[in-house]
Amino acid sequence: MSPEYVESYNNLGNVLQLQNAYQDAVENYRKAIKINPDYAESHSNLGNALRHLGNNEEAIAHYNKAINIKPDFAMAHYNLGNVLVQLGQKEDAIKAFETAIELRHAYAEAHRHLSMLKYENSQITAIDRELLQTDLPQSEKMHFHYALGNIHNENKDYDQAFEHYLLANNLKRRTLNYDAAQYTSHVNTLIDGFTPDYFRKVEGYGSESILPVFIVGMPRSGTTLVEQILSSHPEISGAGELTDMLKIEKAIIYETPKGMSYAKYMSNCDATLFRNYSQQYLQVLEKYSNKALRVTDKDPGNFHRIGLIKSLFPKARIIHCQRNPLDTCTSIFFNYFIKGNEYTFDLEELGKYYLDYQRLMTHWNKLFPEDILNIQYESLVNQQLEYSQKIIAHTGLPWNEKCLEFHLNDRAVKTLSCVQVRQPIYSQSIDRWKRYENHLQPLMEILKTSRDY
Repeated sequence: MSPEYVESYNNLGNVLQLQNAYQDAVENYRKAIKINPDYAESHSNLGNALRHLGNNEEAIAHYNKAINIKPDFAMAHYNLGNVLVQLGQKEDAIKAFETAIELRHAYAEAHRHLSMLKYENSQITAIDRELLQTDLPQSEKMHFHYALGNIHNENKDYDQAFEHYLLANNLKRRTLNYDAAQYTSHVNTLIDGFTPDYFRKVEGYGSESILPVFIVGMPRSGTTLVEQILSSHPEISGAGELTDMLKIEKAIIYETPKGMSYAKYMSNCDATLFRNYSQQYLQVLEKYSNKALRVTDKDPGNFHRIGLIKSLFPKARIIHCQRNPLDTCTSIFFNYFIKGNEYTFDLEELGKYYLDYQRLMTHWNKLFPEDILNIQYESLVNQQLEYSQKIIAHTGLPWNEKCLEFHLNDRAVKTLSCVQVRQPIYSQSIDRWKRYENHLQPLMEILKTSRDY
């Protein structure tokens, strides 16, 4: 076949990845490679798709293949670094990111990822030099400023660090169309729609399965730590941040008549809808179960969907992770979220979102007081055994000592906390916000009404 077919299969794979259709993307990249086994770009892209599917060793093999074909392929080195850090191979990840930067000095994303693993003043000099370029895209500037924020933070130069975090967030916020009032209205529809009357009406419609365990909360609230503890239990499998409950919600909203809340629509449906979507979700979990008795879904944003979750799985257990609101919001503001989470890039919008989240969780806790376990991050850190036992007990499984050695768990971790959960539990992140108190007034003013402030 002609080279045009190779490009077509590779480009189609890229489109499918953007749509989160990773298995279909894999098939297209394999077609491209079958035509041209030395097409480095498809090997690297195939590695990305495989990584999203959890096939990390095969992903590494294809990244290395891309590098062997094209040693100066900076993106392949960068992609390799990403999977290595998720697997806890920190030193090898650092080498991969450094190689990517050597090959492409202005590789802003590689600088940002490296700054999360290593902190040297030479990095500041290198990034400052790149920021002097007059034709530097705004997106590249953003990544560079996040990197400088990380390095100055580790150097305890907190004023400089905040200045760069603020610049990075401002650059990102300009590209977004987010409306805090619209989000508040959305929360209102969830509270108004998922009521005791609603759940009485749909009683008996959902699946009786107790396989899924949902870990929810704000980002940076300890959800990754809790999943790492749970997945260290021999009878629990950690599936990570699944997007399938979000997909189900979107599908139901698509079916809902205009002007009606999807909870109202569901209350008018028969058990078939509930049965079909619960089975669809269970089929996803089967890929991760490995005969496990419980499988965790650690998408923090599922706190929006607790009404949907309890409709489809009335017996599902939910673990809600909480942390000091200022620590939570500060950590969110200092980290870059690739997609979604549009509320994170402005301190006032972040504070308003937090209040809406808290209001919604209060509603769910009133509806399901026995099924939601509220875990405070600070309590888990200071009383590890006691709260780890509470977490396992909430799943209905017996305690296992391996849950105290979560940092030895070698499963891939794809979240921003992938480095932290490779370490024994520590308390350095508690009250981190106090280092930045002088800069957090817009956030603090809004959070004054928070019940946990």
